[in-house]
Amino acid sequence: FNRATQMTRRPGSIIKPLSVYAPALEAGYKIDAVLKDDDRSYGEGEAAYSTENVDFVYDGEVPMYEALAVSKNAATVWLLDQIGIKRGEKKLAEFGIELTDADVGKLGAIGLGALDPGVTPLEMASAYTVFANDGVRVEPHFITKIVDPTGAVVVNNSNPTEKRVLSKSVNDDMNRMLLYSITNGYGSTLQPAGYEI
Repeated sequence: FNRATQMTRRPGSIIKPLSVYAPALEAGYKIDAVLKDDDRSYGEGEAAYSTENVDFVYDGEVPMYEALAVSKNAATVWLLDQIGIKRGEKKLAEFGIELTDADVGKLGAIGLGALDPGVTPLEMASAYTVFANDGVRVEPHFITKIVDPTGAVVVNNSNPTEKRVLSKSVNDDMNRMLLYSITNGYGSTLQPAGYEI
C-alpha cells in the first residue's frame, strides 16, 4: 500500500486556494476584494446547503486575503457561489484533481474540500507545486527511465508534461495571499524555525 498514491483523504480547507481563490483571481477579483462573511444558505430543498465558520464568528465583510488566511468557510462558499461552481470544478481539473460524480455541483465538496473519497497526497503535492513553479504544473512521475538489457529505452520520462495552470500575475497574487496566511493567518503556527516559507 503506497500512502502517497493510494491513500485518499478529504483535503478540507487546503482545497480553497485551488478551487475558489485562484479561479476568483482569474475572474477579475483582487486580493483585497470584499467578501460576504455571514451565515447563509444556498439552494433549495434537498440541494440546500448552509455553511458556518469553524469558530461561529462572522465579520459581515472580510477582504479576500484575510478570508483565506483565517480560513473563513462562509466567505469562501459565498465567493465560489459568485464565480460559479463550474469554474471551481474546471480549475481543480487543471490542477490535476479529478472529481467523482458524487462531488460535482456541491458547494461543500468543491469549496471546503469535503470530497468523497478524497485526494491522495501526491495529487495535492502536485497541485500545490503550481504556486512554486510560476503557475506551471508538471505531471508527476516516479520512473525517469527504463532501459532494456540491450540498452534500448523502453520508457523515457525525462521530459515530463508541463501545462500552464495560472498566469504569472494570478500566481503572484496567490503567492502573496498564501504567504500572508503563513505570516498572519492560521499558518503562522506552522512556520519552521530557520526556514522561510
